[in-house]
Amino acid sequence: MILMDFLRSINLQYKLYKKRKAGTYLSPVRRIEHVYRIKSERWVAMTFDDGPSALVPEPARGIETGLTDHLTDVLHQYNAVGTFDVIGDTSDNYPDDKGERHSAQWGGKAHDHYPDYKQDHQGGIVHQSELGEKIASQHDFSNHGYRHVLFGPMPFVYGKRKYLPNIQAVVEDLLKLHNLVYDQYRKTLRLSRPPHYVDKIKGGHTSYDAYAYLGYHYMAASVDGGGWKATTGDYDRDVEIMVRPIQTMLERDADALNGHIIFQKDGFNMSHETPIAHALEPQLQLLKAYGYKVVSVNQLIKQSPFEDFGEGHKYFEMARNLDQRGYIVAYKNNTFQPDRLLTYGELVTMTTPRFIYEERLKLLTPIKRQDFESLIDIDSVIKEFVMVRQSHPYHFHFQYAKYMGYLNNIPRNVDINDKVTVGLLKTYLSNVAQINGRILPEIKKSDEGILKRYEALPYLEAVLS
Repeated sequence: MILMDFLRSINLQYKLYKKRKAGTYLSPVRRIEHVYRIKSERWVAMTFDDGPSALVPEPARGIETGLTDHLTDVLHQYNAVGTFDVIGDTSDNYPDDKGERHSAQWGGKAHDHYPDYKQDHQGGIVHQSELGEKIASQHDFSNHGYRHVLFGPMPFVYGKRKYLPNIQAVVEDLLKLHNLVYDQYRKTLRLSRPPHYVDKIKGGHTSYDAYAYLGYHYMAASVDGGGWKATTGDYDRDVEIMVRPIQTMLERDADALNGHIIFQKDGFNMSHETPIAHALEPQLQLLKAYGYKVVSVNQLIKQSPFEDFGEGHKYFEMARNLDQRGYIVAYKNNTFQPDRLLTYGELVTMTTPRFIYEERLKLLTPIKRQDFESLIDIDSVIKEFVMVRQSHPYHFHFQYAKYMGYLNNIPRNVDINDKVTVGLLKTYLSNVAQINGRILPEIKKSDEGILKRYEALPYLEAVLS
């Protein structure tokens, strides 16, 4: 455990570095850890990984139902909505050997097995469709991978654990669960969390690339519920460790969890115990005492999509509307950076709908997505020639803009990194307005003036609404 805690500490520092770097380019996929505080109410989201599970909690201590049944009942008692990061079925993850208890490989050396080794039939929505129905009717789903196989290697923690070979395999695994949830419950998944947060995929890809094909955002978390950790040797202490940090945070600042996402387990920890079964109710009692509304992650980001831009900021509602309509308006780290000077590349990107990435799914795999109908000729889009290098994150956005006719009359010497002047904004958005049958409002600023990102929002909304 000391080694694992050390590695997690190093990983945290690396993630902070990556988060700063992820604020460079607008992205169709955003990592949602927490959002801008909601002023009108206190909202928090809870997520539950690796279920559903039909096994009775361990130790049960009076609980007679399966773990997921119990968790959903407790949530219902407090009018709370959870986001269940579900799997499909791990019963094909054999041959395998059971790993050491108290280790990260407790459920299997080659693969994970949920809810337990040789008990795969007791978990996943393939075998536990009634639990899936209960989640669908009361709560929300997220995609945790059909087989819960690592997206890529992570040898320092998981040794020789098997992983998916390439991005096609990752997307097909996610798509299999996506279609299952849609076919069985008529729910369209919009969020995903990689198994064990492993992002790297062989071939130079990451989970963000995979999620773009499915129209997902990356569901991370800002608060660790702690229910995955190995036992201290005292179950009551394990439960307290899950409750005390939340209590301390709220005692210091009643708004400390407003807009945050709490990570929880819907399954055993590394010591084959389920402290979440007895920690969830006191956690919810605390949240209720401090006036919190526990909502799904989808509800949370619909209300407050960004980390640094929210209620009370000028034109925030316009940015939220564009985001809800599927336009690429924020950075990978979920910041909006309203005061940043707008570049030409960002202007083009903010008129690009996220669904064009989903259109590219057919170019990667023959498996069809059951809930998606094609709206454009993607083959024609990717054949467009643009003066942007192919490796640039905005290359595809310029191809789409060229296909749509948005680049008409744009001077050839305008560079992707140029700051947007009022003159350039007028030319570009006039094209967008004409093609979409909209009217571009008068821009009351000199043609030479450059714009901050938030200043372009009224004109973007007018031509894209």
